[in-house]
Amino acid sequence: MKLYVVGNPIKHSLSPLIHNQWLKQQNKKAVYEKKEVKETDLEEIVNLVREGYLKGINVTIPFKETIIKYVDRVDANVIKSRAANTLFVQGNKVVATNTDGLGLLSSLKNDCKFEVKGKTIFILGAGGAARGIVFSLIQKEVKKIIIQNRNEERAIRIKKDFCNNSKIMIEHRKWEDQSIPSSVDLLINSTSIGMNEKDIMNINLLDLKKTSFVYDIVYSKKPTKLIQEAQKLGLGFQRGHAMLVRQAAESFKIWFGTYPDEKKISDLIQYIETQT
Repeated sequence: MKLYVVGNPIKHSLSPLIHNQWLKQQNKKAVYEKKEVKETDLEEIVNLVREGYLKGINVTIPFKETIIKYVDRVDANVIKSRAANTLFVQGNKVVATNTDGLGLLSSLKNDCKFEVKGKTIFILGAGGAARGIVFSLIQKEVKKIIIQNRNEERAIRIKKDFCNNSKIMIEHRKWEDQSIPSSVDLLINSTSIGMNEKDIMNINLLDLKKTSFVYDIVYSKKPTKLIQEAQKLGLGFQRGHAMLVRQAAESFKIWFGTYPDEKKISDLIQYIETQT
């Protein structure tokens, strides 16, 4: 039995390291591999899932949106996020879902001991990751969501898409507004800024209260500049390795019906933070 993570490029992916460890721990007769593909390969990959050759797949950049047109059904979070990162079979149908938001919520709860209900959340970015995160946050009855994105129109679109079906207050701000309001309880960077050490994020954290928390979904060998700034100010923070592992655990649960052991998840997060 095989599982894939597909993308382009894919060499950097840590997903095989994560999943193969869990497969071994649970004595599953399966192997998880990374596969670099082109867009023209996607239909064939989905057919391999449909035919049972593949137990399922994870999807990463740049195919999280384009993969959707080849599946039979999509979950509600994919409809809203317009991006999928996990495919599985239900009956004889290939279903697309997105575990990013669930992975973040799981990490906030288990790794950060942070409760989102009733909180004001500030999100940098308005892509598929941000949409998946907004979808999940709304389910947890947050107080308010503020979205800031370089392309302001995309932020406005998220506000329109989610405000119609939610009582949660959603606002957007111009990218040029550098200072994060003091009312913010949780700042989430959902962009790829920080993946490159030379990336600059012109965000001012000085107005944040000491109880505010900073979560950067970027996972890199060195802490991103955003995380470094949070450290300097004595703010709580979490690097992106935790969300990477937690969203993988959500995919694992979908495929095999059980989560990996919690201690094994925590140990793995610590390992990849220091070793990768």
